[in-house]
Formats: sequence, C-alpha cells, structure tokens
Amino acid sequence: ELINVVRLTKKLRVLNLEKNQLVGNSIEMLCEALIQNTSIERLKLYQNDFGDEGANSIAQMLSENYTISELNLGKCQISKTRNILAKLSKNKSRKTENPIFLNLTDNPNIT
Repeated sequence: ELINVVRLTKKLRVLNLEKNQLVGNSIEMLCEALIQNTSIERLKLYQNDFGDEGANSIAQMLSENYTISELNLGKCQISKTRNILAKLSKNKSRKTENPIFLNLTDNPNIT
C-alpha cells in the first residue's frame, strides 16, 4: 500500500523511511514508484541495510527522477558509490534545475 501512495501522491514532499529494514525487493519496488513520483523532494533512507544492490536501484531511479533534492543514504551498508554518481551526472534535468544533497555517512569502505 505504501508503494501505491508513493506512486500516486502529488502532495507528499518528504518521505522518511529511516530504520525500516528495507532490503532487496522492497527497495526496488520503492524506487520503481519514485520514478513516477513528481512531488517528493527529500528521501530519508538512513540505516536500512540494502547495500550495493539497493544502491543500484536508487541509482537507476535517480537517473529518471529529478524532483528529489535531498537523499540520505547514511548507514545503508553501501560500499560502491560510482553507479549512483554516474546516474546523477547523466540526468540532464538534474544538472541545471535541481541539484541534489547526498548524505553517505556511516557507510564503511566506500569507494
């Protein structure tokens, strides 16, 4: 049900899912819904253990969603940020209209 709310809402600006044990399929479904969302500006995913697999789903979403301007991925067991940064740099709308604040604190071994 949350996925449908995310997909269809037009008024929600902040989505805080910190410490919700989002992993694997749940983060992938969330990202698919966020591709269609045009209202959420701040996404807080701090302390979800989705790791690099979930980060890849987020990277794909960021290449298509340009309304998110703040993203907290702290303490999510991410070690590789290259894909996220590459997708952000390829989103032409993001470069000029809506830069992003990206928090990656407390992720050990980031490369």
